[in-house]
Order: sequence, then structure tokens, then C-alpha cells
Amino acid sequence: MDAKPDLTPREQEILNMMLKGVSLKEIAFNLGVSYSTVDFHRKNLYQKFGVQSMQELLVKSHSQTASPEIMPPEMATVEKPLVIDFYDNSFYNSETIWQYKITPPIFYSNKITAGERYTFSYSFKSNINFNFLDLTLVDGSPEANFFTVLCPPTRQLNNSKANTEYKNSATFIAVKSASSAKPEANGLYLEINSDKSIVPTLVFTEFELMKIN
Repeated sequence: MDAKPDLTPREQEILNMMLKGVSLKEIAFNLGVSYSTVDFHRKNLYQKFGVQSMQELLVKSHSQTASPEIMPPEMATVEKPLVIDFYDNSFYNSETIWQYKITPPIFYSNKITAGERYTFSYSFKSNINFNFLDLTLVDGSPEANFFTVLCPPTRQLNNSKANTEYKNSATFIAVKSASSAKPEANGLYLEINSDKSIVPTLVFTEFELMKIN
């Protein structure tokens, strides 16, 4: 077996997320860094493992550096601004409805189960006025036809104004269980309804999702 590469703490953190199936864009969001920063670390990982593709990296690194003892955090907390560009990351958009799904660290290997309660606390500014923000938990896996709502949506912040900071919280009670513990099956879903076709960008200064039972 080849010797284990000497990885920086950040490279190991990103590699652990990649091994759990988290996309590069979601890694950037969860770490509070740009996509280009994560991609820079990915290239360094390719070089250190001597591979040319993501598949080669995951196969080769699994036996050398996977850390099964590392448990996912019990909450996802952001203490510095994070930017969500709905146009860049959303899996669907139209002129007035913009959607975004993210897998917070709490769901890297924890499955959403019917009856569980979660609280989401947040603070952000938007670049546009919007009519409302809907939040819910979803299963975005192929087994769930890529979109199954796991709890009733909660509507937040009616008639919100651009460049105004909004601080709020939402509570979710799961009425369905996710199809598996895979990251793509356990996600937080955001939907913005706006009057304009301008792409929404949200800048979060607080982002905390926590299980409360």
C-alpha cells in the first residue's frame, strides 16, 4: 500500500466531505469559503494522491485516509458571511421562483426520521426585494424522485426588502423519513418568490441548524 500523503487539516476536512458524497459547491457553502478555494484544495489532493479524476481520488484515498472515527457535527453553524447565489447553485429556477438545496454537516451521515424536530436560526441580507422565503427539509435522492418534502414548509419574511438584515428562526417537525443516510437524501431547502427575474443572492451572517429531540 502506498504511504499516506501528508495532508493539511483543511485538505483532510474537504476530503472527508468528498468521501461522504458532498459536492464541491456544498463544501464551499458549509466551510464559508469560495468555490475556487475548494477547487484549489481538490487540485492539491489530486497531486498528492497522484490521480487525475475525482473517481480515482475517492477510490485511492478511501483506504489510505478515510477516518471512520470522525463523527459529523450535531449542528451546522456559520460565524462569518456565507453567500448563496441561487442562479449558480439552484437545481431549478424560473423568473419568479428560485430554489436552493443544501446538505448541512448535521446530515452528512444522520438520517432525517419522522417525528424528529429541528430548529434553524439565521440572519442574512438579500440583493433584491422578495415576496417570501419558504423553508423545509427534503429528500433529493434518486430513490425519492429527486425531491420529496419531509416536513411541512414554513413561510418566512413576507415582503422583504433588499439590503436589509433579517434575523429569524424556523422549527421543522419531520413527518416523513429520508430514504437513506446519504447526504443527497437529507437536505435543507430554501425557496424565494420575487417579482423580478434578477438572480437572488443571500449573504448569511448566521446559519445554524440543530436537532432538538
